[in-house]
Order: sequence, then structure tokens, then C-alpha cells
Amino acid sequence: MVKKRNNKMRRCKGCGKNFKPKSPQQFFHNVKCRTRFYLEKNKEDLKIKWKNYYEIHKEQCLETSRKWSLNNPEKRRRINRKSIRKYIENNRDHFNELQRGYYKKHRDKQLSRTKVYKLLRVYKTKIYKLSKYCFICNSRYKTWLFFDIYPLTKENILKALKQNKVRYLCRKHWIEASKKRRLKWLRQQKKKGDI
Repeated sequence: MVKKRNNKMRRCKGCGKNFKPKSPQQFFHNVKCRTRFYLEKNKEDLKIKWKNYYEIHKEQCLETSRKWSLNNPEKRRRINRKSIRKYIENNRDHFNELQRGYYKKHRDKQLSRTKVYKLLRVYKTKIYKLSKYCFICNSRYKTWLFFDIYPLTKENILKALKQNKVRYLCRKHWIEASKKRRLKWLRQQKKKGDI
């Protein structure tokens, strides 16, 4: 004699959705819902378990993470942006304090940048016209001003623009120039004995 299946509707333990079970032991409508329910139920135990696993296999975990980030640069950037945004939202006062401190420390640089941008906007056609092409490769894609020096007066700004001390660079050359500037600064600090 063949047993009849019980085709009664059942409520999912995880999300509360009604579904027809395929077997008498099925209490979740799909695997994702079952996994989510298990993770929420055993959250604290799993945290301790994962923490212990990480401490034991730290080098392996770091190597795997490094390989993944090299293979998925776009995802890594997206995750980093998301985490930075989340950090800023959760720690707004701390972030604002950091910004104020940076501004106080580098006030001349900030003022110089503002004045240069204003001057270029006002005098686009009159006194000095600076094209938005990379100074090195003539690329127009994603170019920014790069400052070798930070002039504050109008005369000094025009002089720096003519001598190419302030110029547009593409992303690639901007990064190279900033690395060179950083190395130069480190050498000067070593000579002074600060480092």
C-alpha cells in the first residue's frame, strides 16, 4: 500500500513565508533562508569559533585575503568605499575633528589651492589659460592640478603656472609625482634628523 504525501502548507521558520514541503523534515522554504536562520541563531558561538580559527591560521587567512584583493580590485575598492562611508557616518564628530586638525596644520596649502582654482576660473581667457591636459602625456581623462609649490599671491601663482610648478597631471603621472615628492620630503627629514 502506497502512503499518501501530506501536501499541507507549512510556514517557514526563517522568514514566515508559506510553502509546500517536499519532505516531512523540511522546515525552511530554501537553503538561503535556513543558512540565515542558523547564522542568526548561533551568532555569538560562530564569532568565537571564527576568531579562534583566524588566530590559528592567521598567515593562511592573510594570504588568501591578499590573493582575493589582487584578483578582485573593483570589488575591493567598492568594499573600501562602503566601509569608509560607514565609518564616517558612525564617527562624524571624530572625522570632523580630524578634518579640522588637517586644515589647521596645512592651512597655507589649502588657501593656495583655493586661490589657484579661483584664479584659473576667473582668468581662463584673460591673463593665463591652462589647458586641462596632462603635462606629460597630453591625456584629458581624469586630470588634476599637481602642486610642486604652494604660492599664495597672484603674482607668485602666475609665475608658478608659467614655470610649470603647478600643472595638470593624469592619475598615473599624478601618483608618480606625489611619490617623488614624498621621497624628496623623507630625504630632507633624514638630513634634518627628524626621522
